Amino acid sequence: MCNDAFQEVENSVIQFKQEQHGEDIWCTDPKNFDDLQALEAQMKDDFDYLTIRRLEIQGGTFYYDISWTTFPCSTNDSSVLACEWAVQMPGKVGANNATKADGTTLAWDMSNAATSYHCTAQSEIGGGSTTVLAVLAFLARLCCLAVLLIGGGIVVYLILRKRKVPAAGS
Repeated sequence: MCNDAFQEVENSVIQFKQEQHGEDIWCTDPKNFDDLQALEAQMKDDFDYLTIRRLEIQGGTFYYDISWTTFPCSTNDSSVLACEWAVQMPGKVGANNATKADGTTLAWDMSNAATSYHCTAQSEIGGGSTTVLAVLAFLARLCCLAVLLIGGGIVVYLILRKRKVPAAGS
């Protein structure tokens, strides 16, 4: 059903996968990418009306910012057929303008072909702040130094104490 229903989609290289979600049938084109360059290249190849404004990882944050002058799907009755653009974000989802969110998956309702769309999202993917990591490393070194100093102090105390004890029978 899905490939027949979307014959007019912008590019014939898209092969939709039909999924049953409750009573709904979803037509999806899931893709995985090894890196952001591969994602950007695929998106540019598949869609003529897409502009990639920002697609990068910076400081432990993934930035996703694209816009469409026209989305290659439209419907007159969104209760029967909904056109959505969905993205599974890496890490913890942050600021976004998605129509709906489910865990790390964000979706934008793009049912009106006469409308331009702007999709933005951010997610925290780790890497942590280098300042926090530097402070933690410093504190770990300080703890190790304290243990060594206390241990060394105990050893010196025991040695000095043993020297001061008078020999028995003298």
